[in-house]
Amino acid sequence: MVERRTKVAGSIKNKVVATDMLDERAKIQFDQTELQRLIHGDHIEYMKTFFEEQEAHPELHKDHTFYEMTKQEQQEDLWRKAKFVYNLDRKRYFDDVQMG
Repeated sequence: MVERRTKVAGSIKNKVVATDMLDERAKIQFDQTELQRLIHGDHIEYMKTFFEEQEAHPELHKDHTFYEMTKQEQQEDLWRKAKFVYNLDRKRYFDDVQMG
């Protein structure tokens, strides 16, 4: 017997992931670490730390309103976030970065 569940539409605003998206994510057939290495090179740990910092600070969160902003408003929002990160740890995120 095939288990059927109610389809749920996704919503960034309500932080709900669509059931179709969850189903597709469950079917992955590739090495996620290999993909991370392809995208981030040798900087996987640095990027993990950066993403953890983003989660820890609400000032860096992006929500559905970002997509409703004008291009100018999005740029201003990104500059505000860059300034926050700069003040958070200038040495780690700006001075000592060895990317590329």
